[in-house]
Amino acid sequence: MRERELRRLLLLLQAPDEAAAQRRAWQVVRAGFAERESVRWPRRHARPLLVLAAGAAVLAATLAAVLTTPGQAVLSTIRKAIAEERVVGVRGAKPALVRLPAPGRLLVESARGPAIVHADGSVRRLGAYAGASWSPRGIHVVVTRGHQLVALRASSGQVRWIRARPGLLSAARWSTSPGYRVAYLEGRDLRVIVGDGTRDRLLARSARPVGPAWRPGRGHVLAHVASSGRVMVRDADSGDLLWRSPRLAGARDLLWSSDGRRLLAVRARGFDVFDAGGRRIATVNVSGRVVAAAFAPGDHRFSFTRTLLGRSEVALLDADHARRRPRVIFAGAGLFSDLAWSPDGRWLLVGWRSADQWLFIRSVGVRRIVAYSGMSRQFDPGARRARGFPRVAWDAWCCR
Repeated sequence: MRERELRRLLLLLQAPDEAAAQRRAWQVVRAGFAERESVRWPRRHARPLLVLAAGAAVLAATLAAVLTTPGQAVLSTIRKAIAEERVVGVRGAKPALVRLPAPGRLLVESARGPAIVHADGSVRRLGAYAGASWSPRGIHVVVTRGHQLVALRASSGQVRWIRARPGLLSAARWSTSPGYRVAYLEGRDLRVIVGDGTRDRLLARSARPVGPAWRPGRGHVLAHVASSGRVMVRDADSGDLLWRSPRLAGARDLLWSSDGRRLLAVRARGFDVFDAGGRRIATVNVSGRVVAAAFAPGDHRFSFTRTLLGRSEVALLDADHARRRPRVIFAGAGLFSDLAWSPDGRWLLVGWRSADQWLFIRSVGVRRIVAYSGMSRQFDPGARRARGFPRVAWDAWCCR
């Protein structure tokens, strides 16, 4: 056999699974490149993360697929990407939360139970409870503990009333002003009780484990998710069904705008927007997984966090123009958790779980960022190791 013929045959020879390895490498690189999003960030604020350059990723994956054993090439590329992406958080973050940047109080759920953070940074623990929710003016907090529904005085933690039920209770929600009703789940039953702890009654059966949402404004109108996947909106006093949505795929949170004119159904991959009469205005699908959402006070805009390929973003979308591209206002490596707007709408709290930080972002224009680190330790002092990142309650920032 001549040398030229031997060389041609050797070039045609493929290692085991080489073609499949090349396809897998290309899929990884193409997905990462397609989901990239350039976010401008003033250097004077912070340097939240190191982002892999798309060109470097393409070059690394290509060289690995060509020069190394198939399969190992893909694995080494992914390992290198993970090793180079470090969650550092916002540099220069303050070591402890010493004050809130805006008036009001924060209701937080930690490993030791709910707690109230005052404007001066002081913390009052409420005890071994769960599922905390403010009364409209922040005078009381409703919580659950096993089979008990408990109303507490916010200023002292004193128990005002207790209601016990046979089933396990969760997702307690105090109605908006004037605050005469509390909704909660007992297993899969949705129940409503008067704000003084009397006249407890069943409102609906076969509810999904999604927190009910009170519509702001007059009357006691409550939205919840039925086992069918439909959003049901009822008069909580008469029990009448006002409207119901089409079946939704995996609605896991419900949010009303502060004027009661928009209802947002949050899904893992997007949102459905309804008006007060039940008309679906928009269905929005987003890339990545939606973690949390929150309406801005006095506005139909809402913020949300999403995570994709080990990276998280905080984005803003207008419920009246929901088909427009979301505006990204912050991004970082790892996982973001909850969101909470200050009562005056000027600050947005973002929980950066992977960095163990709270970020307070001044306005959607990102004029300023105030960051605090060590949040797990702050709400669980004395523990040998932190038992969990603190979460803000669904109506977390209360009362101007």
